Amino acid sequence: MNEELQSNLEGRLKRQAGRMGMGGDDRRFERIGVACLNARERLEGEIDLYIVSLANRQSASPIPHVVQNYSFQQSAIGSFQTGANSVANVHQNVEQGAHPQLIAALNNLKAELAKIDRLAAHDKGEIIEIVDDGATEAAKPKPNQTKLKSYLETVGTAVSGTVSTAANLKPAYEGVKVAAALIGINLP
Repeated sequence: MNEELQSNLEGRLKRQAGRMGMGGDDRRFERIGVACLNARERLEGEIDLYIVSLANRQSASPIPHVVQNYSFQQSAIGSFQTGANSVANVHQNVEQGAHPQLIAALNNLKAELAKIDRLAAHDKGEIIEIVDDGATEAAKPKPNQTKLKSYLETVGTAVSGTVSTAANLKPAYEGVKVAAALIGINLP
């Protein structure tokens, strides 16, 4: 540290110590001075390291970008990323021809639900009503995907707990899962 800066710091410390009632020969004053000098030296070292790292970063050659395209058809995977600075662009296409399949699968599930006595944790009548609402929404020329997803997830949650006890319900529910996946909705 240069002499002018050190003497400036010592003068400042003496003034501050005088305001606090400490004499110039006090041991505490001396320890505070040493601590300030050590802190300043550490700070200067950190600044020097930062400047060196910036210089190294600018002189180093940039990392080349490698572009790899992957396509996932009818899959739950939209994209995956590897490496630094990776970017993913996902284009989701909803297959319009899948809505009739979904309606048929929902009608089949409704018929199978009517055959069982009750669902494990939900009112069977309410779930059948939600299945009907889902089929009605899917039949619209431009179905609301958010509503449809909500209906199907509710049905999926209600039915998936009962599938193990009602044998005929499993194939009907699996049909709904497959048809829903075709329009981008994944069920439990």
